[in-house]
This record gives sequence, C-alpha cells and structure tokens, in this order.
Amino acid sequence: MALTAFAAHGFHCLIPDSWELQVFKGPWDGGHLVFVDHRTPTMALTWERTGRDPDFTRTLRVVAKRLERDIEARLVRTDPIPGRIGSMARFAAQGGEFVVAMLVPDPEQNLVVVLRQLTPGAPRDLYQAMDSLHVYPAKAPVPWRFHGLALDLPPWWRLHSSQLMVGMARAVWFHRPFNCIKTHAVLVMRRYACASRLLDEGDVKTWLNQRLSHDEVIDEQQADPDGTVHMRVLAPGSSLWRRLWRKHEVRHLAAWVDEPADRLMVQEWKGLGPPLPPLRSCHNLKDGALPWQEDTP
Repeated sequence: MALTAFAAHGFHCLIPDSWELQVFKGPWDGGHLVFVDHRTPTMALTWERTGRDPDFTRTLRVVAKRLERDIEARLVRTDPIPGRIGSMARFAAQGGEFVVAMLVPDPEQNLVVVLRQLTPGAPRDLYQAMDSLHVYPAKAPVPWRFHGLALDLPPWWRLHSSQLMVGMARAVWFHRPFNCIKTHAVLVMRRYACASRLLDEGDVKTWLNQRLSHDEVIDEQQADPDGTVHMRVLAPGSSLWRRLWRKHEVRHLAAWVDEPADRLMVQEWKGLGPPLPPLRSCHNLKDGALPWQEDTP
C-alpha cells in the first residue's frame, strides 16, 4: 500500500496515498481533521496541547457517550497501547467494530492525540497512522504537508488559515517568535493546478506581472537557473501617515513550476527581516522525522 505524509501544527503521520483531507479546523493549540477515501470518511484526528496530565478515562467517557448517541455504538473493551502513553478502545455498532485510540505521542511534549476510525473494519490504517505519529517541539522546524502543499518552515511559524478550491490551494502563516502576540512576518503559499494551461505557452514572469495590482511597482526582479522568478514589489503605504512619509508596503514574491505535478507555486512574503528563500524542496517524511538540533534559533 502506497503511503503519503500528512503534517501540520507540529506533528506528522503516514496515511494511505488515496486519502484526502476533507475537514481541517483548528490552530496550533488544538483542532480536528477528517480524512476521506473516495468520499468515504475513514479516520478523524483530534489534537490538543494542554498543560495538565491527560485524563484518558474522561476522554473515553465523552467519546463513548457521543458514539452511543450518534450511531448506537457500545464499548467492547479497552487496552493499553504497547510502547505508548495512552489507551485504545474498541466499539461495536450495527455495521461492525471500529477503534478509537487516545495517546500522548511524545512524553516530553504536551500534545494529546485522539484517532477515531470512521468506517468499521480492519484498523490497519489507523495503526499505521498511530505508529508513525511524530511530534515536533515548539522551537523546532516544522513540516507542513496538506492540500498538495509541501514545505518545511523554521520555528515559530503558525498556520493562520487555509483554503482548498477547485484548482487552487492557499495557506497563510504568521511568524510569531516564542508565541508572542505581535506578528513579525506573513507567508502565503498558493498552489495552482494545470500550470501548463494557466501559463498558456507563456512564462512564469509574464504570468506574475499580469497579476500585480495597478498601484504596485516592481522594484527588483530576477530569475534563477532553475526557473524560479523573484520579485520585490512596492505599493503605497497602507495608512495616511505612511503615505505622507512616502513609506511603501513591500512584498517579496517567488514563483516556479512543479513540472512533475504540473503545478504553479506562488510564494508571497511580507514582514520584518529578510524574506524566506523559495520553499521548493522539503524533507521526505517517509524516511523519518525532519532533522533538527537543540540549538536551532
């Protein structure tokens, strides 16, 4: 069975290649997502970062009550997870049995994960996701793999929002070092399908120029040997005070074509300090977790 990596909010796991992300809600501190296989729900994953010790008994009681109400499922038995902090519960419903796993993937991290099988049957896919689950510390570089986007970001970048539309995926990250309130920088990644049709025998530079606002001016522009186009774009100040002092809003754009997938990737950066380089390459998570050192800034 072919596997692919899903990664977000400081954790990653391996899932079947045919699965797609249907529901993706919640910030770094906690949220939930749902995977589907050809429109059939397969697995739900919930994560929560908490400062207290997890209460799996309470979590199981809440899950059992909800399943009994929704699908008239009854709890069959619970077992500890070998080699992990957590427990695994087996439920029986009219369609068959399914598994719910509650665990702390890394004792040094305060992340609690609940995996729930949505389709009765053999839980091998849930076991695969559970066994491959890896958590990254807050100060470590973090991989992101979802909606066709694949990038590895330095520490303290937090996902603000994401959108999946026909032919395009878009995600926005805020850079907030050490979880500060102030946003130091903003990163926007866009993935367009059918790049060959979008460009229509043109090039990336022309396509990017055509999508600038009428009041934006290209300050710097260059193209790398690998086809990546860089632009530094200036726009009038966002406030009256900035316009009076002739302060400009600066955007750094980078765009390239992912030829094997026929995708056009556009990276937009705005904020303090130097911009991030083009995020064209990323670590293969099927070979292991993203490497990092303790002294990573």
